[in-house]
Amino acid sequence: MEFIKRNFGKLLLILFCCGMTAYWFAAPYLAADRILKAAERGKAEQLSSFIDFPALRANLSRQLRNQINVGLMEKDGANGADAANDLSNRLVDEIVTSQGIAALLGSGKVSSKEMTADGKAAEAALAAAGINIDLMKPSDVSGKPMDARYKLSEHYGDNLYQFEIELQNRDKSAEKVLISMERIGFFSWQVNNILLPFSS
Repeated sequence: MEFIKRNFGKLLLILFCCGMTAYWFAAPYLAADRILKAAERGKAEQLSSFIDFPALRANLSRQLRNQINVGLMEKDGANGADAANDLSNRLVDEIVTSQGIAALLGSGKVSSKEMTADGKAAEAALAAAGINIDLMKPSDVSGKPMDARYKLSEHYGDNLYQFEIELQNRDKSAEKVLISMERIGFFSWQVNNILLPFSS
């Protein structure tokens, strides 16, 4: 008892440090849970605080551009690259919004019904070229709880400043969405990339 009295301050400090360390390790799991719940409930404003929009826009644009470029190059040769860049930018403008990300994570698709006229024109141009962007298809899983649609896997990435959420479609095992997060400051996390499933 005397030992505790003499070292009470030190013991409190040790407990505090242990608690902070545990929370530091647990923070991405808590953030991932909030992100998925916000997406499932369509809480776009709540979700936006967990998104690094500039980084996500750049990464999604690169993915879409590569996917579109493959199809257009087969048809238009060198001219396909410029068209791919234009179309990918127009589609990214539709996807990388609070509402678009909520729809993408909540259902795995972005409904064309919610797109602007420019986005619909870009989608129509792709369809005319015979290029299928799977994430733009109407979703067939609306209304189902997220855990009924996906197998969820969460883990740290290559280091303690990267975290990954993997959503695997229960009906189509080859279809996965990988959400990449990065640590911002000490406890905060933001989504900076979403690796999308594409089909040709």
